[in-house]
Amino acid sequence: MRHAEIEEKTPSRNGAGSDEGLTAICIEGAFEIWATGVTRDIVVSDYDPEWPHWFETVRRRVWPAVEDIALRIEHVGSTAVPGLAAKPIIDMDIVVASKDDVRPVLRDMLRGDPEARERYAARKRRNVVLANRDMDVYVTAKAKLVADLLTQARAARGLPPETYWQPDIEIP
Repeated sequence: MRHAEIEEKTPSRNGAGSDEGLTAICIEGAFEIWATGVTRDIVVSDYDPEWPHWFETVRRRVWPAVEDIALRIEHVGSTAVPGLAAKPIIDMDIVVASKDDVRPVLRDMLRGDPEARERYAARKRRNVVLANRDMDVYVTAKAKLVADLLTQARAARGLPPETYWQPDIEIP
């Protein structure tokens, strides 16, 4: 059986991430490097209708490595929400037997609620200026809004409340 592991925003024990923000998909076997440089600039772009096509290209490349264990691969994160401004980075989840998907809950809520989508887009654009190239500040500055939106989305689906990460510092 093949094994796949998705590394998120921080460096990991196997070095798949980096302090500069590079995220990698580690798949046992062949590994093709697509990114050779990393920038610390934070860019939030208007929605690009090409993002679903970018996801599908990556999904087709990853699926053979995970098809024995995965139920599906989901396009998640802001690029999965039509009309939402986003960092042009394609996020995806490899879904295995789990009934409590968090990120698709938020994605689906943002797809169906234009007001929430615009509040989130405005916060992300504001955070680019506020963060001044510091990804930790960018993420911290949207943490409370993301937690509030997740709480709202989970309640709408009848899911129990969760406790979300709250930063130790307050950012206006």
